[in-house]
Amino acid sequence: MSRRGRAVFMKCGSNVLELVSSKRLQDDKIEDRELMSRLRLGDVTDGDVAKLLSLHLDSIRKHHGEEIAEEIEKRAIHLSFTNEKKNRRNLEQLCKDASPQHYDRNAQDRDLAERQ
Repeated sequence: MSRRGRAVFMKCGSNVLELVSSKRLQDDKIEDRELMSRLRLGDVTDGDVAKLLSLHLDSIRKHHGEEIAEEIEKRAIHLSFTNEKKNRRNLEQLCKDASPQHYDRNAQDRDLAERQ
């Protein structure tokens, strides 16, 4: 494994979480739980559609600005309907994370932290 490949692998490994319970649909999120239940059953209301569409990045850009949308997109978990889209997204992120600029910046950050 190359040095950059190892660094990217270690970065991915440091962000692993074990989900032992649902964090998204806690007791105080009754409306969200009901929406998910209606989706599962195929009994979606116009209000459900409006809420889901309001969560789309295009809507967030329109109402909250480009900076907020970019931050959400950067930190979001991306789900894909097809492997092709998933593979393309993963490859784009790996290329970005393994780029010389990104790698050098991470090395500089580590060197600085070690000196402190």
